[in-house]
Amino acid sequence: MPGDASFTHRFSAQLVRDAADEGVPARAAWWGFWAPFVGLAVFGVLFVVVRSAYYWLLTEDHAIEWLQFFLLLVTIPVALLGAVAAARRKHWLTAAFLVVVALGVLFLVGEEVSWGQRIFGFADSVAGNRQGELNIHNIDDADGIPVEKLFRLAQAAVGLIGVVLPFLVRWDPPRLRGASWRVITPPIFLTTSFLVVLGFRTQRLLLPLDIAALSLIQEWAEVCLYGALATWMTLVWLRESGRRDTASSSGDGSVAVATRKAAPAVLAVIGVVGVLTIIAIVRTMQSGIVPGNV
Repeated sequence: MPGDASFTHRFSAQLVRDAADEGVPARAAWWGFWAPFVGLAVFGVLFVVVRSAYYWLLTEDHAIEWLQFFLLLVTIPVALLGAVAAARRKHWLTAAFLVVVALGVLFLVGEEVSWGQRIFGFADSVAGNRQGELNIHNIDDADGIPVEKLFRLAQAAVGLIGVVLPFLVRWDPPRLRGASWRVITPPIFLTTSFLVVLGFRTQRLLLPLDIAALSLIQEWAEVCLYGALATWMTLVWLRESGRRDTASSSGDGSVAVATRKAAPAVLAVIGVVGVLTIIAIVRTMQSGIVPGNV
């Protein structure tokens, strides 16, 4: 029991220290750490108590999927802004990584909304798409290539990386040292977000149960992943742009100052993306195109 208490204390100290290095207050870091599990618990309660709300929230073109769209859309500009800031400081590896992330997320945004199929109201679909939609991640087989399975494997791989790397790179003392490792490693407090998507995808790959309620939890797992990416990229942008300085772990005072410095820029991005998301929602409601997996 003393060993368990010691590990808990050490883990807490490491998480808070690492968050402070990113300019994140301890309380916010703990909220980020527990939020994925709280969400799973809430959906579990909804399924038992108000099942109609559970299905409504997780159905395509409803609240949770639009939250995914919003989080992905936030990630693109903050990653590109971070890349520009990093290039100005001649941090070429960081700049290149952020550009790759932005391009990858742009592709994910397109796939999530079937490349604007329901936003702009055109009814085309990709051959072999099991939902009759204009995307490729719902294709079971394309000339012998298991496209949908590859997408699931890619998500599982990202989840695994997001869980393992922080404890190899950001845990003190680090097992993997060097600036290049730090660039591609998310903060420790985001590991639970990656863990949820890793757990869901592992279950679907190894034990693909055909249970609709369980399958829909994919939407929350993806919110966790996209939320972690948006948070991580925002922190990198703010660091590279000088809108906040790396804070000391000795207390939250400097963290609070850094947070206030960064707030206007972050809120501006969120505001613009929020307006774009609302426009996309309204356009989708007006298009009359119904998603294939309602």
